[in-house]
Amino acid sequence: MLKLILAIDIGGSKILLGLVHNGKLIKTFKQSINKKEPLKKQLFKAIDSVFSKDILSIKVACPGIGDFLKGEIYYGANINAKRFNIKKALEERYKTKVFIDNDANCFSLYEWKRLKSYKNLVGITLGTGLGFGVIIDNKILYGTGLTSELGHIIVKDVELEEEYKNIILNSPFKSFKEAYDSKNKEKYKVFENLASIVSITVYNAILAYAPEIIVLGGGVTKAKDLFLKGTNKKLSQLLKRYNIKKPKIKIDSSDFAVLKGAALLKQKHKLK
Repeated sequence: MLKLILAIDIGGSKILLGLVHNGKLIKTFKQSINKKEPLKKQLFKAIDSVFSKDILSIKVACPGIGDFLKGEIYYGANINAKRFNIKKALEERYKTKVFIDNDANCFSLYEWKRLKSYKNLVGITLGTGLGFGVIIDNKILYGTGLTSELGHIIVKDVELEEEYKNIILNSPFKSFKEAYDSKNKEKYKVFENLASIVSITVYNAILAYAPEIIVLGGGVTKAKDLFLKGTNKKLSQLLKRYNIKKPKIKIDSSDFAVLKGAALLKQKHKLK
């Protein structure tokens, strides 16, 4: 009998599943997301297709706002889920241990493990939305259960994440990927706007958490050649106001960083 972990990354457009053996990702599966269907139904379908007696635990990375210490989503960002206790539902159906956390927390956990030498790290995911994971003194930041959600902070009745999404909504493209692949010169305006939003996002994270390092991840980072230089320039201008030193900024464009981070989840969300 193999001793496997089933890691799951729930995204805005897909459910990514991975089998992990002895800490190594050995096989992955993908199922598209239908935003009209309840997440519970789609999650069961995805897991049913790969579940076996060799799977000893299920570890889930999920977008949205909720009490992840209890395994409950209050609001699923870009997915059809409200007040859904994923942990309880999966444990009842599959009779195995279930661990769940916010997807950006899982990304941050993976980067903390991979980079090894940082006690204070912020992970920012740039995908369908803006995600934040914060590790302070080698501990994921939860408060009373809610994770960090700087993407949902409101300025003049507008969320930062809404401004992020409006970049594409107010452009001739359907996604950042389509813009990146296009020969239309309008794409440069898209990534100029993205640089502005990302610089503000990173600036807010620096002021809020004073991290040693910030790691950017998510599918949009594959277009780093079109927005990273502009981001660094605008960020330097913002930090100059208060003579704040810029922390290290790295990018991880891996498709499996969140999935691998989910596989690292432990009881009570302790890192050490």
